[in-house]
Amino acid sequence: MRKYLVLFFCGILYAQKPSVELCAAFGRDDCGDCSDTYSIYIADAKPIEEHPVWNLKDSVSCKCGSWAKPLYTLHGLPGTALPALSFSSCSHIGSNEKRTISMPRPPTVALETFVGKQVHFAKNLASRNEVEAFYGKKVEAYWKTSFVCQGDSLNNTTLNYRIDAVLVGECSKEFLKSVNRR
Repeated sequence: MRKYLVLFFCGILYAQKPSVELCAAFGRDDCGDCSDTYSIYIADAKPIEEHPVWNLKDSVSCKCGSWAKPLYTLHGLPGTALPALSFSSCSHIGSNEKRTISMPRPPTVALETFVGKQVHFAKNLASRNEVEAFYGKKVEAYWKTSFVCQGDSLNNTTLNYRIDAVLVGECSKEFLKSVNRR
């Protein structure tokens, strides 16, 4: 009977494994005194089923519009987070005048393609202990993209998708070496 209880408990833990595992790296070798900085990387991710509740328009009217490159945002971590930049190109409409087009499909939430990517960078960290206190805990994470409609900002749309993520610990040296080779 005890054996079955252990198997049942392990099954519950496995079923609740987060979609994304994150790791932390402190400072940087290429940056003089960066002792008060840290980065968060995606160490592992598994595909997820998308069930977003997005109310997208059927069409938009703008001079130029496109989906920005998807990015992650993390909330609640210590330090001062520096914003991630995500650019988009307007080439798929390519007109100087407003025109109505069918709303293009947003990018898919392909978490596994972000493995090895830096998703958070912060400065003004008083102590590594502040970040280490989050090891093994869930982190508030979001996948985010925006449709930017030049010429009609009312047609701008931002999509957020909440992600189950956990900060597993410090990134291994091997992991960081493989990330730097990319």
